[in-house]
Amino acid sequence: MDFSKAIDMADHSVLLKKLRKDIESEKEKERGLPIIRMLLDITTSLGKQGLAIRGNYHEGGNYLELANLLLRRNTEMNQWMSKQNKPYVTSYLLGCSQNELIAIEGTDQAQRIVAEVNEPYFFGVFADGRPAVSPEERLAVGVRYVDYRRSR
Repeated sequence: MDFSKAIDMADHSVLLKKLRKDIESEKEKERGLPIIRMLLDITTSLGKQGLAIRGNYHEGGNYLELANLLLRRNTEMNQWMSKQNKPYVTSYLLGCSQNELIAIEGTDQAQRIVAEVNEPYFFGVFADGRPAVSPEERLAVGVRYVDYRRSR
């Protein structure tokens, strides 16, 4: 009896299942990208307005309230965020996700500032440290520069 064909068919079936799973995973990523951009926009908007992202122990905070507003109004976002549709449980509304979005926005903002500062002839950098009241040191860094595009 020749089992090589049966083994080839089994391997083929496993490969097809893996390929389908990979394709579905890519589609899920594509569907989720605009939603993650919306959550990043919430983070950016709150930062631009100088509003707190998180609330206190009893309240969810501005980020959570705006995200819930979008969830109520945007059915695609609501479906994507629901746990029934995903084989894994991920919530982009938790504090660790908010920290990640803040870090992404901070990196992006820093790159924009560096690009702007590299253009002028004159710029200055200043830093101010704060004594460590908490377990971590804090350092604020500021940049002053002449924007020739606006001064003309």
